[in-house]
Amino acid sequence: MAGFRSAWMSTELSVNTHGRTIDLDHCLAGGLSAAVSPLIPPICIVTAWNPKGQEQPLEVNEAANLRMLADLDSQGLQWLPALGESIDHRWAEPGFAVAGLTEAGARDLGRRWAQLAVFYVTDEQIAVLGCEDDFRDTRPRGLPKRDLGCLDEKAT
Repeated sequence: MAGFRSAWMSTELSVNTHGRTIDLDHCLAGGLSAAVSPLIPPICIVTAWNPKGQEQPLEVNEAANLRMLADLDSQGLQWLPALGESIDHRWAEPGFAVAGLTEAGARDLGRRWAQLAVFYVTDEQIAVLGCEDDFRDTRPRGLPKRDLGCLDEKAT
């Protein structure tokens, strides 16, 4: 799990809204609320890709995300397309930025889709919330990309 936690802490998160891709670390002008409109932060970033951290074929992952999308819609949750990507761009998982969830609700959503962790983004920080182990690692928003891979895990 330590390798995953380190990778998650350096993941670049983006949201697509109004025809633009917004980097959640660097959307400082107008704050997070303006950047992810119409969503109201905090937001959870979640995917249905690669349940339990086990790689799946593309068609399986895409079908899982479509089922997740239907689930989000059936619950009346507001969402935008999102992407989590490694800083070296060798790995990426599309998913959803979901508004209206507490940290506990974000973890529950991740558990329903067999995810090991989800991201929880506020104006001040990005948290990685464990769905199986209930850890909570955080980093401030706005770090230069070169610093993202150097953060220590800090469970809180």
